[in-house]
Amino acid sequence: MKRSILVLLSLFFAISFFATEGALSGLFIVNEAGKIVRFSKGNLQYKASSKTWRFAEEQYDCIGSGNNNRSSTYSGWIDLFSWGTSGWNSGAVIYQPWEDSHDDNNHLIGGDKNNNLTGIYANADWGVYNAISNGGNEKGLWRTPHYLEWRYIIYDRKDASNLRGQATVNNIHGYVLLPDNWVLPQGLNFSPMPNNWTTNVYTSSQWNKMESNGAVFFPAAGLENPVQDLGIRGLYTSSANCCSYTTTASGVPSLCFEENRANVSTSVVYQRCGEASVRLIQDALVLNCNEKEGDIVVNQTDNINVLVVSVVPKEGYEFVEWSDGNTDNPRIINLSNGESIDITALFRKIPLPEKFTITVASLNPEMGTTTGSGKYEKDSIATIAAIPKEGYKFKQWLDGNTENPRNILVTADATFVAMFEESILSDLNNVNCKFNINDIINDPEVRIYNLNGVEITNYKTNLLDGIFIFRLRDEVWKSHLK
Repeated sequence: MKRSILVLLSLFFAISFFATEGALSGLFIVNEAGKIVRFSKGNLQYKASSKTWRFAEEQYDCIGSGNNNRSSTYSGWIDLFSWGTSGWNSGAVIYQPWEDSHDDNNHLIGGDKNNNLTGIYANADWGVYNAISNGGNEKGLWRTPHYLEWRYIIYDRKDASNLRGQATVNNIHGYVLLPDNWVLPQGLNFSPMPNNWTTNVYTSSQWNKMESNGAVFFPAAGLENPVQDLGIRGLYTSSANCCSYTTTASGVPSLCFEENRANVSTSVVYQRCGEASVRLIQDALVLNCNEKEGDIVVNQTDNINVLVVSVVPKEGYEFVEWSDGNTDNPRIINLSNGESIDITALFRKIPLPEKFTITVASLNPEMGTTTGSGKYEKDSIATIAAIPKEGYKFKQWLDGNTENPRNILVTADATFVAMFEESILSDLNNVNCKFNINDIINDPEVRIYNLNGVEITNYKTNLLDGIFIFRLRDEVWKSHLK
């Protein structure tokens, strides 16, 4: 499978290899642009008494009825949450993870049903706002899947229908998603999309092999408060509200599965005030650049672990290096070591070439014009020319140079002035042949020119044969001379 995509992202300044503690090894493509993510090792859990967040120790772990004891001082763990209850005051009435309400209006992020857990409200996302103790223990390492990402994984990625299905793991019912780089462990089987919990059954040790190869298990952890449908239904929230994606005006589209249904839905809408499971993801590769300076093109190879990344500078800029010092372009990135990579393409502005002004003018504008004036880059060649008007000819440049046209090596601002003179050919219409040729040739005031107007100065010592132009004071004529 190969994809070529254009990535335009905001600017950061250093490479970061994410602490992938808490991340599974499986790689999932979540959109047409080729974004790749990893899932967390288990469902999100919270202890109010210590304000501690963690991932479940095993993928099949779920709290169940313990969620019914939620309160601000509860010392046990809960794993079902109303939408946007990260603990950040988003403008909603209800925003603490242990809080719940039966009024959906109490859960509107920023007080508006159209807002998502993204953008200026990203802190309402549990993974963005909180440090997960066994997931790197830093804020901002995780996020909730967007509704469109759930849809892409379930329906749109290559071979999607063969990479999912109901299963029972360690006696817990749930749903399995297999990564894009899936390899079935030797000695195990997986049947896609059965309509029961009994086709794909794994012991904890068998599941450990599946998990080692990147398989993700979503336990049917139930929903609501008090908890219902435990072991029967799973409801996993998204970061998007439903208003942009469904006709329902209120609620959150979710990943939903239940007993005796072969398919899974990403369009089931539950109210924001309802409690659901949260499974976080982490971007496996983040490529950054200043979009005013350049773009990043990612080509996926047949191996999802291997990417070919190219940098395309915009006009006036050039690529310098990646923020880790690597200067390869294109660059091969391998994700098989399990690290999540955040790197930035660095550019610099190409210096504008130094330019100088060449000015070309005529000393006698009534006799001729010039061309070639303008700005030229340093060390370039400027071609200038003098163009005489009728009856005149170019004589020389003011600096004594007689080349026309003339090539100039540009090293500084400079001015060149063309000089013109009257052409002997301009008077040919005033022909007067009353003089004897022999008398004229001995006259010290006579001037003889060839037909190109060039004066002949040695005619007294060299016999001339041909047609010439003669001038004696104001008289000009053409004659044959032998």
